[in-house]
Amino acid sequence: MRVAAWKPVITPRSVALLFWVSMVVVTLLLANIPRENSYNHWYIIVATILLRVFIGLWVFVDAHAYKFSSQRKTTYATLSMFIGEIVLPVYLVKSRNWKGAVKTAVNIFGVFIIFLLLSVLLQALILFIRRGSGV
Repeated sequence: MRVAAWKPVITPRSVALLFWVSMVVVTLLLANIPRENSYNHWYIIVATILLRVFIGLWVFVDAHAYKFSSQRKTTYATLSMFIGEIVLPVYLVKSRNWKGAVKTAVNIFGVFIIFLLLSVLLQALILFIRRGSGV
């Protein structure tokens, strides 16, 4: 009797979920970093790099789901990490046509707004807990 080995399935949805969970973790970490020196903004650079890497990873996995060639997947993913503001809209139109690109952009924008509101609420909660405990 053969038992099939479990193979992990990486989908654009799972990459997006990993991205949002990591952004919440980064937000929690950033909210707890002491900022004695106003010139020490390394956490902004780290968050920006992490955001760019996850955008590139999402584009790569999504392009795989849309059956792009290996060269095109790699090109779109790499370029989206560096100049994502230009490449991501082009990729969305190429992969989904105009109507699908607008729908995807609205979904991404909605999720971004939800993330932004959740991160503000988490930071407010952390500040409330700090003030209540006297830290």
